[in-house]
Amino acid sequence: MKKGLIALTLLLATHLLFAQTTLYSENFSNQDNKGAYGSTIDLNGVDWTIDVSDTNLSDNNDYFKVTSSRMEGRDTEGEAIWYSPVVDISNYLTSFSIDASESGKQESSDYVI
Repeated sequence: MKKGLIALTLLLATHLLFAQTTLYSENFSNQDNKGAYGSTIDLNGVDWTIDVSDTNLSDNNDYFKVTSSRMEGRDTEGEAIWYSPVVDISNYLTSFSIDASESGKQESSDYVI
């Protein structure tokens, strides 16, 4: 990502038969600046992790971090990955919900998977 911004809010909802059980939910509230920006990686106090080994965060304006209670990526110049903690979903029928949006001009090579 060069110029654009990707924002993610994650909700993992899981169903067992007809009763809903939430095994993991993340809304990134009260986690502003957790993640990576420039040469800083701060994951203290969160139960998730990231992999920014394929990015080029050349200054504090290049980041993959929580901003305004959303995980955002800006000018990463490579793939940044967010990982939830390990969640045992065996014996469950599962569904996943992710709210992803973009702001600004995205490049044709930008993606969210």
